[in-house]
Amino acid sequence: MDNIFLALAIALDAPQNYFKDLHSQRNDSMLLHHYPPLAPTQESVPMRNTEHIDYGSLSFLFQDEVGGLEVYTQTGDWVAVQPIQNTPLIVLGNIMSRWTNDKYPGTMHRVSLATARNTTRERYSFGLFPAPNENAEITCLESYLAPNEKPKYPPILTHEYYNQGFEAKLKEQKQLD
Repeated sequence: MDNIFLALAIALDAPQNYFKDLHSQRNDSMLLHHYPPLAPTQESVPMRNTEHIDYGSLSFLFQDEVGGLEVYTQTGDWVAVQPIQNTPLIVLGNIMSRWTNDKYPGTMHRVSLATARNTTRERYSFGLFPAPNENAEITCLESYLAPNEKPKYPPILTHEYYNQGFEAKLKEQKQLD
């Protein structure tokens, strides 16, 4: 993962060890998604996982050959991501939006039935989600501010950022109940 963080630092004009150092605690989380097969009468359900942007800095998304993963483009289109065996799709998370003042926003993605190859089969996907160190400050990189431009987001520590996100999710869930 260090090579990915090095490449990211170079691409974003940050000090070479910037992202590697921010992720030195390896606060990674993983998630295995299992989507059971659908009966033919259930195929009218359009989504298996609704559109969202992940919280962290990056997400490594592995999918099986059934497919269904789609990403939202800057032109406003949903594009199917063809599965490649043993190869993750790397998407940006919301923290990247904060680091770049929205110049590199998090990647909206979803799992759709429309692009799944066979909804009568089980689908599996695996996500690896690196997060910055617990007490790392998430703040806009100076190189992403024009002269006299202010950051869109105030600095925040990683654990505070995640707590705010989880609290918002809980509040949203309570409103749905």
